[in-house]
Amino acid sequence: MNRPADTISIELDYGLPSALSPNGRAHWRKKATVQKEFKESVYYRAREYNLDNPIDPATVHYHYRWCGSRPDQDNFIASMKHALDGLVAAEIIVDDDPSHVTGIDVTYERVRHRSEVGIMITVRPDTKHVSK
Repeated sequence: MNRPADTISIELDYGLPSALSPNGRAHWRKKATVQKEFKESVYYRAREYNLDNPIDPATVHYHYRWCGSRPDQDNFIASMKHALDGLVAAEIIVDDDPSHVTGIDVTYERVRHRSEVGIMITVRPDTKHVSK
């Protein structure tokens, strides 16, 4: 059954692969494989929502449960580019440009064990901006 555009949340039960970091030094082939797998992972979880229409405009919030050294916010957001691409492919958001995604923010939660590491992606309608 299709649902109207509303808040959605996608849980990834693993941390951010280091190959996605803009500062990463992975081989291009490994990096491309990880990028594709990450995008597909978000895509398949997002498709479960089966929205009637994409959320437009939208805000995206990432809640990162991390263990070890904390990534800085700029690198984390850049690393999540392929998650946004997965949301576009799944038709959760129209596009990842600033006219459709009006805000991106991140919160961090330090966890004790690697088994607790994960990322929660939440997409909400932005009621402050009206799509043209």
